[in-house]
Amino acid sequence: MSDDRQLRIEVGYGLEGQVTDAIASRIINDVIAPRIQAGDRDGAVIAGLEAIVGTIGGQGFSDSTPSVPPREPVGDGGRLSTPRLIIYGVIGVLFLILLITHPSLALFLLVNILSGNQCSNSRGGWGGGGFSGGGGRSG
Repeated sequence: MSDDRQLRIEVGYGLEGQVTDAIASRIINDVIAPRIQAGDRDGAVIAGLEAIVGTIGGQGFSDSTPSVPPREPVGDGGRLSTPRLIIYGVIGVLFLILLITHPSLALFLLVNILSGNQCSNSRGGWGGGGFSGGGGRSG
């Protein structure tokens, strides 16, 4: 599941000598993780597979660009559309009314909304680690 934020390469029997734990960790950290962080999951999988196949083929791996170019991020350049501006304006007015009529409730909601993005997991998100290298045995 992609929301687990864990990634590993399982090496089958017979390939432990070619795809060592150190090589698997380098492929994850140097090839796959940066592309996932950039939002290019498809490119991450393709680049990771190319690096593994290159390693097995004796070519070693290089963190060069994969054969499939990374996707451009989808977005509107940071500008808000008119309907979104209207929705944010209505929410802002409603919050101001709530702040005037029930200030303690408004501040309570504001604190909960602003602190709601904190993660209770000590490993953090994409930038705080969460990727583990390794190979090992499977079977």
